[in-house]
Amino acid sequence: MTQPQQQRILVVGSGFAGMWSALSARRLLSLESANPSSSSIEVAVVAPNDNLVIRPRLYEPGVDKLSVSLGPLFTATGVRFIQGTVDAIDTATHAVTVVDAAGERSSVSYTRLVLAAGSRVVRPNIPGLAEHAFNVDQIDEATRLEKHLASLAALPASPARNTVVVCGGGFTGIELATELTGRLRATLGDQERLGTAVSGVEAGAVLTADGERIETLTAIWTAGMVANPLTAQISAEKDGLGRLVVDTNLRVPSVPDVFATGDVARAITDDEGHATLMSCQHAMYLGRFSGNNAAADLLGVAPTPYAQEATPRVMMSGAQGKTIKTYINRVLIYPPTADPKDAFNRADPEWRVPPLTDELLAGGF
Repeated sequence: MTQPQQQRILVVGSGFAGMWSALSARRLLSLESANPSSSSIEVAVVAPNDNLVIRPRLYEPGVDKLSVSLGPLFTATGVRFIQGTVDAIDTATHAVTVVDAAGERSSVSYTRLVLAAGSRVVRPNIPGLAEHAFNVDQIDEATRLEKHLASLAALPASPARNTVVVCGGGFTGIELATELTGRLRATLGDQERLGTAVSGVEAGAVLTADGERIETLTAIWTAGMVANPLTAQISAEKDGLGRLVVDTNLRVPSVPDVFATGDVARAITDDEGHATLMSCQHAMYLGRFSGNNAAADLLGVAPTPYAQEATPRVMMSGAQGKTIKTYINRVLIYPPTADPKDAFNRADPEWRVPPLTDELLAGGF
């Protein structure tokens, strides 16, 4: 009897979408164990390390505690981990180039590619921005900001020391501004500058487009996101954020062996035409579908079309808002346990967040 040819689902990225892609692919392969092809399909994740950074919380203190090792989870669920950074994708030869920590390059082949490489903060060509502004985009950058904030106490009081300028009014900017008001001094208060833009950043000030100079030692940039530049290596339609436009199965139509998910994918969430946001809430669900559908494609079974009920994105305040946000950020977005049954249950594309009952929220976390 001829043995099935070995195949590989290669997931690029170990963030929320990448982790759930790998788990959902392994889940379907486990369910389809009687399928002759299932045992010949490997699921592998390539990323710089096997940690999940809890990126939505990087504006909080204690940044060093905001990553979770995925090693035990991947081992328990049969996911192979390849350590390194992908810097090239060749869709013609079905291979990616991986650079390890020592700078050594190697080629890793794939049968189906799931691109889950995430996003990064937009860094426009504003004078002084790269040299003088902080951000909370990645864990090392958030750590740098945290050390800077801790150092302010040793400096003499001045308007520049006592002023933090958050550049950007999206979710990250608002969360960061409200968090810092509480962390640094509750009586500081806050002010808004609407209808203007940052024109420059200096060592001790932020300059605005309408001519204002705001003295500060702490300028934090949060204005916008863009997809990982790896998307540029795939010849396919993209949106203005660099995201790959995908079909309902999260496949890139012009490159059918490639699926895109998380922040590198522009997917339609419902019949009304709403598009996904670059958010953890969308990335976790997208991953459950992309991995499942990549595996379904190799197994020859029906895919599960992506759909996600439209959820209003609002900023909540007060005691109830704090409780709900804490539950989301400290429970819901964390990885499952290293128990295959638990992991595969939560990796089901049909899995939904349990109702947030008063009893659940009162449980403490």
